[in-house]
Amino acid sequence: MEVDVLIHWLWNTDCNFKCAYCSVSNKIKRFASYPALSRFFPYKHYGSGNRLYYEYDKMVDWFNTMGKTFCLHFAGGEVFLGDDFMRLCTVIAKDHYIGLSTNLVLPQARKFADTFDPRRVRCVIASLHLEELATTGSMKDYIENYLLFKKNGFPLQATVVAYPPLREKISFYRKYLGDSGVDFFYRPFVGFYQGKYYPDAYTDEEIAAFGLDLRVFMNRPRLCNAGNNVCFAHPHRGQVYFSPCPWTSKHIGKLYSHIDFSDKIIKCSKKECSCPLQSFEPELFNSALKKSKVAK
Repeated sequence: MEVDVLIHWLWNTDCNFKCAYCSVSNKIKRFASYPALSRFFPYKHYGSGNRLYYEYDKMVDWFNTMGKTFCLHFAGGEVFLGDDFMRLCTVIAKDHYIGLSTNLVLPQARKFADTFDPRRVRCVIASLHLEELATTGSMKDYIENYLLFKKNGFPLQATVVAYPPLREKISFYRKYLGDSGVDFFYRPFVGFYQGKYYPDAYTDEEIAAFGLDLRVFMNRPRLCNAGNNVCFAHPHRGQVYFSPCPWTSKHIGKLYSHIDFSDKIIKCSKKECSCPLQSFEPELFNSALKKSKVAK
């Protein structure tokens, strides 16, 4: 599918899981205090309960004025707990594409798989939180919904955070989930565990056991198309702003106003990166590289 621009959108911070390694709810206060971004849309009241009806079509009309095809990738929290999320996706998909990151266990996820057109979905990141699934008794729901998404033709990736305590259970989960038809891979944990900072603290044995390629996440420095054809949405002072990267406070636009995409690609100065676009979004990266100058 042809996509000109990818917008990563932290839709909400509510979640049905309480993962120890969660960077949204536990570690980064500026994320944990985010209100649901749905609340920044124009709305009207309806019904006897005075419910809110968010006018998502106005956002899509605004995107249409730019003459580009967008993909809005929604993450949380758990996106299916967000206000009116299913209708939001339906409205966007009329003219653009969506992506989403979800833990896949809620009934709303199953409804989405049964009713939504997979041709309008660029990617479903099926976050596999092994310990939470075991603790909450949700493993069966995850497996059933994973297989349903796969059967219905959704582009699906199951990922597991390589949290150090999982090391002892790698073989068990590989066999159990493999026998159940779930293909998955590990992504590095970024943060502190028992006083050590990861991914720096992974031992060679842990790297081999989890099957990690940490070179993907290390900048040398790395060229990046953030702000060129990829950006991130976040709330600030009652508005939705767009930034090139989640780790910068620089604004390049505001919802219903403008997005000033750069004609350059940048050299990232960070030592390590948790979202290397060159590896995760090669089509958009190569498109930017072909059309753009390298910023000095």
